[in-house]
Amino acid sequence: MKLPVLNLNPETLFKTILYALLGLSSFSFLLNPLTNDFRIYQGVARISSYYPDAITGLDLAWEIKPVANRGLNYILYQVANAVAVFGTPEYELCVKLLSLGIVLAICWYFGRQLKNEMLFPLSAFLLLSTSNFIVGQAEWWAVLFSLLAIALFLADHKYLWCLGGVVVTLIFAFKGITILLIIPIIVALFLYRKDWLVRLVYGGVASVVALLILIVTFPHMLSDMILSAYIARVGLYSTENLLFSGVLNGVASLYLIPGILGGTLAGIITLPRVLKQPRFKMLAIIGMWITCFAIICIQSEFFVTHYIVLLLPIIITLPLLTRDVLYPMVFISAIFFLLLSANWGVMMVVENDFWQVQTRYHSDMLTALPDLTSQDEILYLNSGNAPYYLGVNSSCRYSTPLPFQRNSPTWNITHLPEYQDQFACTMAYEGEYIIMDSSPWLGNDTPDNQAVWNKINTDYEKVWSMGWDVYGRINGTSTVLPRR
Repeated sequence: MKLPVLNLNPETLFKTILYALLGLSSFSFLLNPLTNDFRIYQGVARISSYYPDAITGLDLAWEIKPVANRGLNYILYQVANAVAVFGTPEYELCVKLLSLGIVLAICWYFGRQLKNEMLFPLSAFLLLSTSNFIVGQAEWWAVLFSLLAIALFLADHKYLWCLGGVVVTLIFAFKGITILLIIPIIVALFLYRKDWLVRLVYGGVASVVALLILIVTFPHMLSDMILSAYIARVGLYSTENLLFSGVLNGVASLYLIPGILGGTLAGIITLPRVLKQPRFKMLAIIGMWITCFAIICIQSEFFVTHYIVLLLPIIITLPLLTRDVLYPMVFISAIFFLLLSANWGVMMVVENDFWQVQTRYHSDMLTALPDLTSQDEILYLNSGNAPYYLGVNSSCRYSTPLPFQRNSPTWNITHLPEYQDQFACTMAYEGEYIIMDSSPWLGNDTPDNQAVWNKINTDYEKVWSMGWDVYGRINGTSTVLPRR
């Protein structure tokens, strides 16, 4: 008896493989817990909810990423918190499910507007297959919303072009530097629509109006963006250090963001073809790539998370690739994704096992002590994750006091109003507890830092030293914490 033979043409087989990869990457995406940074964003979203209204909370509950990143995390928080108890594994799964839904919806709409049925599974796979610690970062969301802006500009209705301009403004409000992603968006319009300039004018007008509304609604938005550049210490590091970090993390990004390696090889293979394109088309494609590299270089920190912007020109040019280039690209990306997720989703074993698990254990012990969690507010002098675990409001605007911590003898930012505000708030604090990292996160190398440590050592004593250092006021009213 003859066995039935599957008569699949290459196109159908390729599509089947793409959807299988999308399923695996989605499963891996959901299996991962929230990263430390994602939990910091969610902790700030929770603090935002303590303010009288959402607008005030998003403006005043500070986090280094600007208002769009805060707003998106606030929405995720509100929806997930309505379904599950904050901070539980069920809550984190809800946040991941919501994020996955946003990715799939935008990638589906992007593929639909370009009338390319391969684009939905392929673009979603490239975004979801990245290493877990990149997921949820401002650049990751900015790339995703860039695809949404492109899809809206490619639509046939003028009001959608205007909406695309509004999305561009949100992309700017994710991290400031991400406004440069407007160049790849324009290039996509130029490549796929003859009336690209008309569409861009409509979107540009709407974008300016949206920006003015944001500035009026969130008075701290622009100053927070400027502060972020100071905190990132842009311009501090030497050229040699920058080159070393850029090359090292660039190589790491080829593994931790599987789509970059496959996309880069595809770009190299098709470069001779690109150079034969009409001049404006060739310059547009090359300029798009240069812009994305510029975003990485201008930030001058060269974190692997910054390299995620390189996925945008890769995804934009996917419809231009011939099958002989597209198939190997997907194959290479798939191999690296499977290597990366060999532990079935636990892509950051060190972080999950040795950091987050211990942090959760210590926080469970602390939150079981009602005297701490019943406080109206606490001074946080730690790297940012404590509000997520403890849930107590911050006594200062900066629950992650980076304006204070990043000041040093070699990077003096004491002239910034935000720094002065944080220092004054810290010195005026008279609450019962101060939360600090057990490792020496806050240095002692400036006069202001020494003044803070003098305040702590004079008015407070260490009452807990597992996970975080907790300082209780000497002769204070709260005495429940065991002296450890």
